[in-house]
Amino acid sequence: MAVAKVLAIAFAVLFLTVILQKSSATHMGVLKADLDKACDLAIELKDTSAHVQFMLNKQSSDAGHLRDLAEDLEALAQNATAATRTWIVKLAVLTRNQERMTRHVIATRTLAGIKVVAKSATYAGRIDETAKLLLQPKTGSTSMCVSNAAAFGSSNPATANTIKCFSKANAEYDEPDEQPTKKALAVKAKFEAIKEGNAGVTSRGTHCIILHSGAGSGFGTTDAQISLMAGLIKQSTAAGTEPTWKGGHSNLATVGKPFADIETKLSIFNSQITSHEALNTAILKITQDKDGEAEALEIPIGSLGNGQPETALTIPAAEVTSIKKLLFQYREKHEATPLETQRLNFFTKQLEINRTACEIGSKASAAKCQIKQNHTSKINCADFSQEKCEGDCKWDKKDGKCKLTEKAQQQAEKANQETGGTGGKNKDGKKCSDFKTQTECEAADGPKPAGKNKFCGWTGEDASGGDKGFKCRDSSFLLNKKFALSMVSAASVALLF
Repeated sequence: MAVAKVLAIAFAVLFLTVILQKSSATHMGVLKADLDKACDLAIELKDTSAHVQFMLNKQSSDAGHLRDLAEDLEALAQNATAATRTWIVKLAVLTRNQERMTRHVIATRTLAGIKVVAKSATYAGRIDETAKLLLQPKTGSTSMCVSNAAAFGSSNPATANTIKCFSKANAEYDEPDEQPTKKALAVKAKFEAIKEGNAGVTSRGTHCIILHSGAGSGFGTTDAQISLMAGLIKQSTAAGTEPTWKGGHSNLATVGKPFADIETKLSIFNSQITSHEALNTAILKITQDKDGEAEALEIPIGSLGNGQPETALTIPAAEVTSIKKLLFQYREKHEATPLETQRLNFFTKQLEINRTACEIGSKASAAKCQIKQNHTSKINCADFSQEKCEGDCKWDKKDGKCKLTEKAQQQAEKANQETGGTGGKNKDGKKCSDFKTQTECEAADGPKPAGKNKFCGWTGEDASGGDKGFKCRDSSFLLNKKFALSMVSAASVALLF
């Protein structure tokens, strides 16, 4: 009988203990308003993806526009007046250098952008995952862990937008913003806005097991706190005691350190990726607002390469406006080509140019240039189509053929007469250069150039009378050399600009 009483008492004590443990496990939940603050942080973190994408796209787009502008300015420089050409060349070099530096920044900072997006996504995912875990358990249509009020209840997990982390019903995940968008992200501010202190449920809330700690019915251990939601929520070590939020300014250096680090790295990325944006924007204004007046443009120290200019230069507003007008005229002229094809054609033409003195000098056409270089050259105008029949060639409408102009024909005939129609050779087929001694040279007989009384002359390289490099030369050497020197001089001046 005594044994039975003891067992009955023991059973009663055990029963009361269990009841007390179960009933004391109250306040186990979080308030929706507090959970939304954590969701705000997750949303801010996810927005880094759209922001970084926007920043990279913007710089890439600017680099492309700068490249197009540099190519178009190069084309404009070919026919611009000397005064305007000076500024066009400087602007073209500045634009080219800016394009190269912008692409270098993109290449060197893209990885930093990817890393900050990856870290942001990782922490946003940890917040979202815990939020979903808290939202899903329910009794009927009422959440077991998320409450609308301090007296636990009245939150339906199946409803869309139940909490800010998920816009879809049943806490289905939202993809990050797919549209590249520039955002003023404030990750630290979002962390500091999260609650610091007890979860806030003051009555009921007995079934959110994930937030219980120990006592045989909870999720966790009795000798350590378990952190949830990237450390934003911590269980108590005491059984049946409500969890705490670990947001706020005082936790920024501990729980909030990863979030502060994300903002710091994002700020560095923003600063470096836009390091050339201000000047790029100023340059590219020339491509915008066709009829608007342009502003003066400053060329910073060293921006033209090789340390130039040593002091900042300013392209006057009037000159920028003039260049802008030429640019729009050029682009409109080639719109039907299309413009990109025109750029390719110009680039190809530049590759094919033979930079002789004649090529550098002004000329009407390749054909005309060839006649100027050598009057004995034979130009077959018949090889040209009507579109390319120009310069020293002219389209004969009657015959439907491209023919040498009368003036060019006369020049060719005159050159032929000057050499006796022999190409500078005598009756034995010898040229002046075939005679190696002064005696042979002065005695040589052959067709005399116009205005000369002998076929060859023993002449030095110095046409003014020096004794360097004497050899037997055509009597027209002096005249030809003076012409060549003048052309080279003109070419050298042209290359300086």
